Order: sequence, then C-alpha cells, then structure tokens
Amino acid sequence: MQLERYMSLTEAAKAAGKITNGWSFRGTDDNSDLKTLLAMAEINDAEYGIQPDEYDETFYLLAPMGAIGFTEDGGEEIDWLYIPLNNLKVVLPASLEEAEIL
Repeated sequence: MQLERYMSLTEAAKAAGKITNGWSFRGTDDNSDLKTLLAMAEINDAEYGIQPDEYDETFYLLAPMGAIGFTEDGGEEIDWLYIPLNNLKVVLPASLEEAEIL
C-alpha cells in the first residue's frame, strides 16, 4: 500500500478531502466532514506542529482510501487518526514496512 507523507495535518487533510468527504476519529463516534477536519487540523498544527528538526522521523501519512495516520519514529509505528466513514473496516498497516507488503 502506497502511503503519502505530509509535514502537517492540514496538508494531509486537504489531500484526503480529494479522496473522501467524511472521517471517524480513531475508534470513536466522533465524525468529521472536510470543513470540520480542516478546522481541527489547523488548530492542531498551530499547537503541536512538527518542528523542522523532526522531519525525518515525524510526519503524517495518507492512505489511498483517505485514512490519515501519524508517526513519530520514522514509520516504525503508525497511529491511524482519521478513518474514512466509507471504509471504517479497512485494514491499515501498523508500520511503513507493513505498508510495503500490502
């Protein structure tokens, strides 16, 4: 599975919005449309944005179906944050290494 890398949640959300239009926040009943996701992403980036010295290890990931993940260890472990509502049961890789296999 090919995953695209982004340095901000806002960039990842904009790209995901071209793929799907609704997400669930990781295992909750909290659903977001694109407008809501972008607003939350901008707040998140302003408060917790990735610092330039973290770029090699810390980034957001976008799966082909529009799921958005985050890693702080260069992709050894992916924390999937937003799952597309139309693919809630999709199997997502736990690492970049696993993504190469899928």
